[in-house]
Amino acid sequence: SSFAPMGFRDENNNLVGFDIDMGEEIAKRMGVKIEWQPTDWDGVISALQTKRFDVIISGMTITEERAMQVNFTEPYVVAGVVALVRAGDDTIKTAEDLAGKVVGIQGGSSGEEVVKELEGLKDVRRYKQFPECLSDLEIGRLDAGIVDVTVAAHFLALRPGVFEIATPLNEELFAIATRPEDTKLLDELNRIISEMKADGTLEQISMKWFGENVVPQ
Repeated sequence: SSFAPMGFRDENNNLVGFDIDMGEEIAKRMGVKIEWQPTDWDGVISALQTKRFDVIISGMTITEERAMQVNFTEPYVVAGVVALVRAGDDTIKTAEDLAGKVVGIQGGSSGEEVVKELEGLKDVRRYKQFPECLSDLEIGRLDAGIVDVTVAAHFLALRPGVFEIATPLNEELFAIATRPEDTKLLDELNRIISEMKADGTLEQISMKWFGENVVPQ
């Protein structure tokens, strides 16, 4: 899959990312060898149910609908949609500060839904691709870009010091999914996730891939 910075292939075709680092560390603490099975996203829950693999570690957002089919661990990342601004622009600190501003979104992204809820925007510009939106933000045609925090992290890492995250606009929680009957596995995963939160390992992985701590406390 190509979900940077959670799990994607680098230029040498190696699987890398937050989920990969976390999964390897969890496996090490469980004393097992992890075997990654890159899978098409739309078939990922049925592949879990038919036992092609035992857990889903792939930036999966907890939803009520999914929770009917799988068990989720404690969340390990707070994701969601954020407002991205030019570095040093401190006029936008909260969602309310976007009133009267010109914002850009990628058509069809989760940002589009969030923007519908925002009051008093001066203008919303839709882009086919998010990089075009960022170019307009950089030269001052936009006041903010509304984007998934995972995507934002990717661009912040690519071009340090150009943009910054002004404020989160909603919240999505990523968790590991297991089959409902695998309760022992679920307990073990939760124990290790808590341990990795407490000893700072998850924060280190977060700093590496996001440049900030997105681990829920």
